Amino acid sequence: MKIYMKSTVDYISKINLRKRISRQKAKEFLPNSPDFFAELTLAYRDMDYELTMFKDLCQFYEYICFLVEDNNTIIQYHLHVGEVVTVISENNSQNFAILKSIFSHQKSNQCFAFIIVDWFEITNQTKVGCPIYKLRIENEGQ
Repeated sequence: MKIYMKSTVDYISKINLRKRISRQKAKEFLPNSPDFFAELTLAYRDMDYELTMFKDLCQFYEYICFLVEDNNTIIQYHLHVGEVVTVISENNSQNFAILKSIFSHQKSNQCFAFIIVDWFEITNQTKVGCPIYKLRIENEGQ
């Protein structure tokens, strides 16, 4: 089953969520933390929406496909849970993350797609001339 989403930005289109994960298995993908809902609320605020209800409106998926248009070139992306992805920031720096979960959330009569990632951070070590990364721990050093 494919779930099609509409993007909130013009350069991303044809968002497809595929292979829905059962509610039982989805529990391992949904952080049992108030931080999850706080982050989801912030994401909606960034899109100029207010979010008041959460309930069971999240559905989880194994992968997502979408098109990105960049300089009149259209690229199709396929992201799977568990993959390591490269993220280019606004200042063109390259960052790496592992894709922890892909989910949709329904607000009113609209459905939005989200991903959750764990970021990697570079260490001061190298091996065979390549930098070594480790998973970033949010509360580290606090």
